[in-house]
Amino acid sequence: MAQTLTLAMIEPLLAQPLSEGQKPRAEAWLAAIDTVLSVRYGVKLAEMTSYFSVFAADAVQRRLDKKNQLADSEGAGPFTVRWNAASTRGGWFLAGELAEMDDAAGLGGVRTYRTPAPDGVIHGNLVDSAGIDGDIDAYLTDIAEEAL
Repeated sequence: MAQTLTLAMIEPLLAQPLSEGQKPRAEAWLAAIDTVLSVRYGVKLAEMTSYFSVFAADAVQRRLDKKNQLADSEGAGPFTVRWNAASTRGGWFLAGELAEMDDAAGLGGVRTYRTPAPDGVIHGNLVDSAGIDGDIDAYLTDIAEEAL
C-alpha cells in the first residue's frame, strides 16, 4: 500500500520546522499514522488528504513536543508534571479528533453493518418460506391483497 501522507504535506503545519535529527522519527510516525488512517477511512484518505494532514501534523507535533501533550500542570521546583486523562489514552489521535474526522468522512453517528441471512431465510424473518410453492411474487401479492 502506497503512503498517502508525506512529510512535505505536514511539515508546514508543524509549530516549527523539523531538524534533521527529527525527520527520521517524524517519517516513521507518519507511516504509522498513514496506516491507521487508511484502515479507518479507506479511499476517503486519498480524497481528503489535505484535511487529514492537519490531524496527522497534530499527532506528530504531540510526539515531538512534550508541552503539547495535554499537561494539566507543570512544576519547576520538584520537577513534576500532571498529565490529564486524554494524554494517557494512547494511540495517535484524541477522541475529539477521531470524532471530527469520522464526521468529515461521513462515518459519524450510528454505523450499521449488514450480515448475510442464514440459509432458508428469504425476506428477513417476515416470510415463512416453507409455505411457498416457489412463486414468491404471487405469495407476496396475495398477502398484500388480503391486507386491503
